[in-house]
Amino acid sequence: MIFFKIEVSGQSSHVAQPQNGRDAVLAAASIVVELQKIVAREIDPLDSVVVGIGVLQAGTRYNIVANQATIEGTVRTFSQETRQFVLQRVEEIAHEIAQSNRTEIADFSVYAAANPLINEEQATNRAQQ
Repeated sequence: MIFFKIEVSGQSSHVAQPQNGRDAVLAAASIVVELQKIVAREIDPLDSVVVGIGVLQAGTRYNIVANQATIEGTVRTFSQETRQFVLQRVEEIAHEIAQSNRTEIADFSVYAAANPLINEEQATNRAQQ
């Protein structure tokens, strides 16, 4: 299991003049939606993978274009290869969407909580008996 944190950086402005800002909320929301497509469109359906988002925080007031947003989530897989692929895609997608929204990824952090459980074949066979 892996935890990740994405910090999106934009530029504040008044909501009546959004052209003067760079909306971190819009960029972060787009990132969250696109991350869900990794499992749906890029992973073998027989491979168990979860990309979950538990935190999306942004903004300071209702009338200000947010200049920052934080996304926190988890990636859960049963193989190291799939884990690396998914994390690479999470980072790529975040940067691509940030760029298309004229915002930036100020930080992309990954924290390893637990490695995938891979049972040793001999012990598994013995347990099945």
